[in-house]
Parts: sequence; C-alpha cells; structure tokens
Amino acid sequence: MEQETKNVRMSLEPNPQGPIKYFMYLVLLSLFVFLGVSAKNALERGGRDPLERNTISVAGEAKRFTKPDVAIASFTVHKENASLKAAQDEVSTLTNRVVEYLKQEGVAEKDIKSTSFNIYPQEKDDSYPCTYTSGTNYVCPPRKTIKTYVVESTYEVKMRNLDKVGSLITGVAGAGVNQIGSLRFTVDDAVFEKLQKEARDEAISKAREEAKKLSRSLSVRLGDLVSFNENGSFPIYNNFGYGKGGSAMLEAAAPLPVVTPGESEITANVTLTYEIR
Repeated sequence: MEQETKNVRMSLEPNPQGPIKYFMYLVLLSLFVFLGVSAKNALERGGRDPLERNTISVAGEAKRFTKPDVAIASFTVHKENASLKAAQDEVSTLTNRVVEYLKQEGVAEKDIKSTSFNIYPQEKDDSYPCTYTSGTNYVCPPRKTIKTYVVESTYEVKMRNLDKVGSLITGVAGAGVNQIGSLRFTVDDAVFEKLQKEARDEAISKAREEAKKLSRSLSVRLGDLVSFNENGSFPIYNNFGYGKGGSAMLEAAAPLPVVTPGESEITANVTLTYEIR
C-alpha cells in the first residue's frame, strides 16, 4: 500500500524536462516554417529563369567635357649602316641626346618610355655567272646578301605642358629624331576617372528616374534590379603625324608647328533592367 502511494505521488510531481522539450519543439517548428517561406520566396523571385520574369529596361546617358591636359607622341630614331655595330652606336648616341634634351625642357623621366627597339638587315640580290661541265656559261639565280643593317629605337613621350608641345616637336627633330608619329591629346588618368564616375552616377540616376516614370505609366511596381550594363566612350582626341625622311621634313630652323588640343568628351551610357510586379 505504501509503495502504491509513493508511485502515485511521483506521477503527480511536475516533470522539469517537460517545458524544455515543449520549447524545443516550438523552436524547431518555427525554423521549419521560416525555411519553407524563404524557399518559396526564393523560387518566386530568384529561382525562376530570368527569361521568365516580367522586366523592364531603361537607359540613361550623361556627358562630361574637359580640355586635355596631356599630349602623347612617339619619337623614332632610325639609322642604316653597312656595319651593325656602327648603326647601333649611332642610334644610341642620338637617343641619348634626344632624352637629355627632353629632360632639360622639363619632361619628367617617368614620362619618357622606350616602346620598341628593332634591328633588321637590308638585303640585295647579287647575280654571278655559272659554268657548267659543257663549258657553257649561264647566269645563275640571284644570291641574297646583306647590304646594310637598319636599327630603330622608338620612345613614347608624355608632354604635360601643352604650351611647349610645338617647340618640343621641333627640338627633338633637331636632336636627331627621324620620325614623329601619333601625336594625340588626352586627359590625365586621375582626371578621367573622376569625370567618368561623375558621368556614370548621373546616367544611373537618370535611368532610375525613367524606371519610376515608366512603372507609374504601366501601373506596375518595380522589383529587384536584375541586370546592369554600362558602355562609355573614351575622350575624343586630335591626332597629328609628322615624319622625317631623307629630305628632313622637320628641321630645327623650321617654324613651330601649330597644335590645338580642342576639347575631350567623356560619355557614360547605362542600362538598368528591373523586375516588375
């Protein structure tokens, strides 16, 4: 009898693990519900093929204008000689003279860059008689022999003082440069990146406003941004070409060439694609 009473008393006492187990069940149930809802939203929004979504695309464009602040040109020293060493020595002497002249005129050493150095032979066809066993002489096929060697050294130079571009062009010609090519005007990298960012931000802002207007006209709501594309144009340059052949088109005593950098245009074009609901 006493044992039965004890068992009844124990069954009536509260089990301390009961509330904990109940709480854990609630947490697990909430977690399953949350994961289920998240999976459903992911399938409805991002899980579908982008081609199956309802979307609209809008474009925005912005421009910035600036005056170029850097001139870039290539300078080539070209020498030809029957002796390879003599041709190399001549080119080395003249290029050193040109580089020294540019430094004296205020061009920084970091703005003078060697871009190519070429050596190639100039060949000629020599004809000579052939004697056959029959004793008859014939003209043999021509035989190629090296006549001279051509050595070329090309430098790319950035000129940051645009007021001195004309005098520098004339000066390097007098120092020994044979060919001056691809003179162009551009914008310093830091300035270009700043203006490009300004144009891009304005183009995005215009595209967003256009998307809002279009959604109101269509009576739809804008959803997530699905894609972003950007196209831009590099600054428009003026290009000039100068050359010196045997007649030396550019002489030190010639009038200074007139160069006009004009104005550069930086354009940003963006396309935004939104999901609509």
